[in-house]
Order: sequence, then C-alpha cells, then structure tokens
Amino acid sequence: MAKPDWLAIVDDEVVLRLSPIALSQIEQERQQSIADGIEQEIIYRLDSAKLLSVLASSLGIASSRHGAIIVWTYFDDDANLALEQKAQTSPILRTLLSLDGDLTQKICQDILQHPHADRILAAHSYLISQISRQIVTAIADYVAQKTQPIEIAVISFTAAIFWSDLFAVIGKRFNLPIEALNTLTAQSTPIIVTVLVLIVWWLVKDIPVSRAIQRKIKQLFQNLITTLEKQYLQYIAIAAIVISVICSMGLDWISVDPNFQIIVADLKPWTEAYLPIALVSLRKRIAAMLGKVFLRIPFVVKLIFGRFIR
Repeated sequence: MAKPDWLAIVDDEVVLRLSPIALSQIEQERQQSIADGIEQEIIYRLDSAKLLSVLASSLGIASSRHGAIIVWTYFDDDANLALEQKAQTSPILRTLLSLDGDLTQKICQDILQHPHADRILAAHSYLISQISRQIVTAIADYVAQKTQPIEIAVISFTAAIFWSDLFAVIGKRFNLPIEALNTLTAQSTPIIVTVLVLIVWWLVKDIPVSRAIQRKIKQLFQNLITTLEKQYLQYIAIAAIVISVICSMGLDWISVDPNFQIIVADLKPWTEAYLPIALVSLRKRIAAMLGKVFLRIPFVVKLIFGRFIR
C-alpha cells in the first residue's frame, strides 16, 4: 500500500507528523482492518530500502544510537501548515526501538493536556507496532521488492512459451487470421510478451487508488497465492516439472517403446501448460534456495547490501 505523507524517513530517522485528519484516517483504517479480519497486517509500510538504511545507521561503527531506531512524533492541529512552520514544531514523543526488543519513550507533558491526547497516544502506539514489525522483515521485504520484476518476467516468459500453442489452437477455433496465429507461435513472441507485461506492471504499480480498492486487490491476489502455495499443490507443481523434463527426454533423446511414446505425447502438453502455475506455487522455495546459494558469495552480499553499510 502507498505510504501516507505523514509517515516519512528523514536523515535515517522515522518521522510521524500527525494531525486530526491523520488520526481519523488511522482510526478508520484500523477499524476496517479489524472488520476484515486482518488486524495484524501491516497497513503503513515504509520503503524497505530506506528502512534498511535506518537499520544500518543504527548499527554503524560511528553511531550513537546503540542499536536503536529513533521515531519522532509530531502533532499539528492544522494539517495544512507550511513546511517552514512544520520545521519549527517541537516533537511530542520520542521513541527508541531497540533491535533486541526494548522500547523507550519520552513524552512531552503538554500533550497530555491536549483534547485529543487519548487518540494521539492510541494512534502512536498502533503506528509503533506497525513499524516494529517491519524491522524484523526489512531484509526479506527489500529482496522481495527487488526480485518482483524478475519473478514477473520469468513467469510471463514461461507462460508465453508454453501457452502459445494452446492459444494458437483456440485462435484456429475462432478463425483468427493466419497472421495472428503466426504471431502467437513466433520465436520472438515470448520476449515481446515479457517486455509488455513488465511495462504494464511498471505503469500501474504506482497508480494512486483508494486504500479500500488496494485492500480488495491485495486480498484477491493473496488468496490466489495462498491457494497455489498449499502443500499438495506444491507437490503437484514439482511432479509437473519432473514429468515435463522426463517427457522431453523421452521424446527427444531416448528410443523407447511406442506405447510409452504415446503416453509421453499425451502428458507433455498438459505438464508444459501447467509450468507457469507451478513456478508461482514454488516461487518461495526457489527464491529461498537461490538465496542460500548467492548469499554465501561475499561479492553478491556487498553488491546487494553494501550501500547500506556505514
């Protein structure tokens, strides 16, 4: 979900600039998450690259924070203050989030007399819990963010390769022009499809939409991914990949019994058509295995995370 403008990272410190409008937004979205049964979900997500920079800064050799992340909280009764006026506002809360789980807070006494004191403290407590949960998953979120276009490209390329013949058969049934059928089966089609999918993804990923719509879209895809990642479907995915490889070997490399050739010929189109879905089912396992391999190579670790080291 898109990060609200009152939540930011400035000079490797987290800044919350609350206002009556922000309080109403937080309360409404928190109640909505409870109603949807996703109270533990992270709604206000910080940029994972910036959060890693904050973590590195807190652990740096020259750091005076002793392994703690600083969160400054401000409250402005007028949400439309100019930047110069906001810069002169004093913080109402300072929170130190220690990486070993300790939490230390200093509260401005004046804010306790504020008419919205209870709402401010409740919203602040909720936001701190949202931020603290992201600290644990910062590296995983950053890697997932950077590898997402690669995942999309691999799945799109695989789907274009193994579904082209299927779409060509469907096209013949609907009497598509021969030029369209030739395009579907052309060798360059998978590359063109992959590029187009990545362009569309890049164009739509930052389109501003309401949080309600974001939540529904996210829930839809999350339900689909959760279903595909069920253990029995992962076993089916592994079986499909193994059968597809065996089928290719049986047809292309080995002279076998004609009856086996018939079985192989019947199974191959179905297993190949299932391969893109199999990749979605196994993407976490594949990413975990690749991570174990690449993160053992110092050069790769420095390449990915070196810019965060102070």
